[in-house]
Amino acid sequence: MARVAVLVGELRADGHRVNYVDAGGGLGIPYENGAAINFLIMPRAIRKPITRPFPGLNVHVLLEPGRSIVGPAGALVTRVLYRKTNDGKRFVVVDAA
Repeated sequence: MARVAVLVGELRADGHRVNYVDAGGGLGIPYENGAAINFLIMPRAIRKPITRPFPGLNVHVLLEPGRSIVGPAGALVTRVLYRKTNDGKRFVVVDAA
């Protein structure tokens, strides 16, 4: 995020208007039988480290919870369409939703 803050400064110096910074899907999901993310605690815990590099820049910093919400709520259904080999490597082409 520190590098992004520098980039915001450079872009603004070049005349670009930057109002938002998207930190992306920073919250992962436990792939093993680990503890689920506590959404009452997690946002407070990560707020300062993510926003610290932006003092005085007056930008809205966004964080997308993405798969941390969706992952534990369902199942990924996948169908193998076909298998292929190319240069000795094996591939499986799938359709997933």
